[in-house]
Amino acid sequence: MKNTHKRVISFISAALIIVFAMPISAFIVSANDTTKGLDGKVYEFSKKNDYEVSDDNYNDRTENSTTLGKLRIIGDISNTTTKNSITAYVAGNDSTLKIEYECNNKLANADEDEWHLTDDDDDEVNGIELDDDIDKGAIILETSIDYKNWHVNDSYVNVMKSGKESVTKDFKTNEVQLTNGCYYRVTVAYMLEKVVEKNKILPDKKDYKRIAEVYEFYASYKGTDTSAIGPNEKKYNLGTLKRADDKSDYSKLKDVESDDIHNGKTLGQFFMTGYTEDLADTDPSDKADRVFVKNVGDRVTLWFNLQQNIDKLFGNSDYMINNDKGVTDAAFGIPKTNFKRGALIVQYTDRNNQKHDPIIYTDYLAALCSPDANTKIQLFEEGDYKVALDYQIDNKEWLGLNKSYRISFSFKIRNGDCMVFPFDVKTKSELTDGSVTENGFYLDLAKSKYLKTYVKRSQWTKTSNGYREDIRRNEIAKDGELYTDEGIYTITVVNPTTDPNEQNPTKKQIYVGTDSIMKAAVNPGNKKYSIDEIAAFVDKGATIGADGTISFPNESSAVESSVSTTSESKQDTNSSSTDDDNGSKDDMFSKILLWGGIGAGCLLILIVVIVIAKKPKGNKK
Repeated sequence: MKNTHKRVISFISAALIIVFAMPISAFIVSANDTTKGLDGKVYEFSKKNDYEVSDDNYNDRTENSTTLGKLRIIGDISNTTTKNSITAYVAGNDSTLKIEYECNNKLANADEDEWHLTDDDDDEVNGIELDDDIDKGAIILETSIDYKNWHVNDSYVNVMKSGKESVTKDFKTNEVQLTNGCYYRVTVAYMLEKVVEKNKILPDKKDYKRIAEVYEFYASYKGTDTSAIGPNEKKYNLGTLKRADDKSDYSKLKDVESDDIHNGKTLGQFFMTGYTEDLADTDPSDKADRVFVKNVGDRVTLWFNLQQNIDKLFGNSDYMINNDKGVTDAAFGIPKTNFKRGALIVQYTDRNNQKHDPIIYTDYLAALCSPDANTKIQLFEEGDYKVALDYQIDNKEWLGLNKSYRISFSFKIRNGDCMVFPFDVKTKSELTDGSVTENGFYLDLAKSKYLKTYVKRSQWTKTSNGYREDIRRNEIAKDGELYTDEGIYTITVVNPTTDPNEQNPTKKQIYVGTDSIMKAAVNPGNKKYSIDEIAAFVDKGATIGADGTISFPNESSAVESSVSTTSESKQDTNSSSTDDDNGSKDDMFSKILLWGGIGAGCLLILIVVIVIAKKPKGNKK
């Protein structure tokens, strides 16, 4: 009996864990997420009006009215402003927003002699035809890049059919919308009725009215409005057109033939901007790829310029982008999906050759592109990318003759710098070239994913003949690895993209330990001295600071020069000997000239004396 009781308790506990864990895992919210309530407009119509929104039908603001529910915007919202007199949200980069409408049961449970929710058998709202009747309320999301051309993104009907206390319906924004800046319009449509006269025999007399709640807002990433393409900015065109041989799978491709309706005609052009340099891939297997090199501050961006009216392709009213349903692209592992009017697919592969799940933007050509406008797709960081635009053309021929096409390409993004970032193990402060730490350090390679980084540790031992180096470690660095053993560490970084032959590496030296001689040895200001010379300075009275700076004593200002001179004379013995020999020869020549001159002078005087002595004397008078 006790065992049975324990089993029951265990079962209940497990069930409770599952019940409470499910909503937690399903609705995880980021710590940065905030919730913004949005005020909208209420429009009122007669039963015969198909929710045709206009100023004539405006009634009041939603905050002053009894509505079907409330609209909220949830996400990493860094700022709230206005754009064209509309509330504008600035989303955190690399994040998206959730649009949530929560219906309550106030109107559903109102008394019959008050306005209460009823079924509406219409299927049209403000010119938008729905897939089914409105019934107990419809919610529609529209988007627009320019606030002129609106596209129906998604919709719900019969939202309050369940009779629950509250029902929440949500939509999500995407990165392309926020990268370009996008207008959003949420329309909530429903019909109300109330009994104005009760009859015992005949049906009760009722009044009806239709209500539309309309909410509009704008959302973008920071800096979207100012990210225009400069007239002198570099641009590189990308994309190859192929025809899908199998209309149900875009991965089976063949060349576009000469008699094809798409031959020689361009739907649009993909291109890249914001990079410092573009290079051909050095990998033979990827030689068709382009490598875009970015430096600090660069914003490498992929764009698409739609050059056709998708309802009248190539100027022919018989050609249009078709609503493509139930298709796949096996090259990206995508199951059967409704691509609608063009699907843009972007897949990222990281440094470890790990392919991430592809991002799919369905209905791309209809929802996110305007003819002759440059649509920003994504800002890119380091990595390898594959991009495809899959679409089908309806040529209004016999059923089944629609043709499917794909524009695709791949490319790589690499950082152009050659930097590595060491940090102190305890203080977490960044260490520069020549730094000293007793704690040890670690390397942050997050911004150096594709760089080659080597670390060499040297220990120096004092011997009778001076200091001797012993290399204790020499290997490729790992991100986050700790280096705490005593020694001088030489960090060498090479960028294989910009320096494939490793001719221009970046080097940094860091000393881990307490030895003052070693501290001085790594100080960039002492690079001209050897370790033996630094030790000699100390022997003659020099002191070394905590950062390796050498201070010479005032009473012995000649310490540095004497040590350096001694060292230089030891290193240049042969050269010095040669100089001494040359000096001796010069002295001998000078002496010969001197004594030769003296001898010549004496001889001249002697001759003069002799001449005077032999001169005849004059006669006496």
